[in-house]
Amino acid sequence: MHTPQEILEELKKVKYPGYTRDIVSFGIIKDIEIASAGVTVTLSLTAQKPEVIDEIRQAVAATVTAMTGQDVQIVTEMPEAPRPKPPQAKQGLPGIRHIVAVASGKGGVGKSTVATNLALALQRGRRVLSRVGRIVVMGGAVAVPGNVTPGAEFNFYVDPEAAAAVFKAGLPIDLVPLDVTNQVVLPQAELARRLAACSSSLGRFVADFSLHGFAVGRRKSGMILHDPLAMGVALDPSLVGFEDLHVEIECEGRATRGLSLGDRRELPAHRKRRPNCRVATTVDGPRFLKLFLDRLCPESR
Repeated sequence: MHTPQEILEELKKVKYPGYTRDIVSFGIIKDIEIASAGVTVTLSLTAQKPEVIDEIRQAVAATVTAMTGQDVQIVTEMPEAPRPKPPQAKQGLPGIRHIVAVASGKGGVGKSTVATNLALALQRGRRVLSRVGRIVVMGGAVAVPGNVTPGAEFNFYVDPEAAAAVFKAGLPIDLVPLDVTNQVVLPQAELARRLAACSSSLGRFVADFSLHGFAVGRRKSGMILHDPLAMGVALDPSLVGFEDLHVEIECEGRATRGLSLGDRRELPAHRKRRPNCRVATTVDGPRFLKLFLDRLCPESR
């Protein structure tokens, strides 16, 4: 019979999805228990995408079964993510300084950024930030499931307090949630075709860093372009259709932490809370993909 240490050594041959490092080095193997009925492996995974969790579970089960010939049970623990402290303004954060500096300029600004930086920027220059004409935020899942928990999208899940502060600040927010980003999928074959026409150095660079995205993408046929779509909307708002909604971010619930709750009830406006953002609900996927690929590597005329 094999020992837990021997099984652990064998699991060092299993690579973490999208990385060259093994799963053991990520510290996710919490316990290995061997009994006459089989082997139980306990994994500790926090804030991992469901497709990554499934891939790890399958790889661990297959490896241990092949090694021991016994039945294998995989137990997955999902520790609650540590509650971050309220954002504290810090010196020397270039992203925050840049947001405040941009807001000090003239005219409207479209800015794709993360909620944490925005919350910190609010503390450093709320009045200045109010001059921003438009803020584009990629995050949330309003009418679709989340990608970390059933209700929460990753960006809002990891810092819901910051997201809640931003949505309560009265800023002109355009929210680009999973509702639309999940509809924009870049086929790997199409990217490879475009890269073949680019310079060899650029092609290799993009091909290398995009491998992880294709490896963990929800659809095996391509990579979902979450953040690129938000940047596309910052450049051209007509890529998506908007709905004015009041969106609130849940910070306390154990099962709903990071949930972005949009008030989509069919009620008269006076019976609902006033909208605090525009939510992208539809997207012209083909037009965005063309814009993205043309900016990345224009086709020769």
